[in-house]
Amino acid sequence: GVEANKSLASLGAVAIKRLEDGSILERGVVASLHADANLSGGEGSDSAAAAAALAGADLALAYSTAFPCEDGLRLPQLSAALSAVMRA
Repeated sequence: GVEANKSLASLGAVAIKRLEDGSILERGVVASLHADANLSGGEGSDSAAAAAALAGADLALAYSTAFPCEDGLRLPQLSAALSAVMRA
């Protein structure tokens, strides 16, 4: 997962480790990264890691309140970021 909020990214990482330690998830298959999913950088974010994670993704899910947009419907920055790095 790519999470803009550092605290939520940390919670995700802890949950993933717990699942891996319990042999529910294979180690290294999933990760929780602190980054801007628009890949525009930001304090403490790892845009390169986020781009690499998205490049290997088959599916992207986003919660609607995380991305500001002018008309409340379209997410042009996120769409551009995903189309630039995700597999076709």
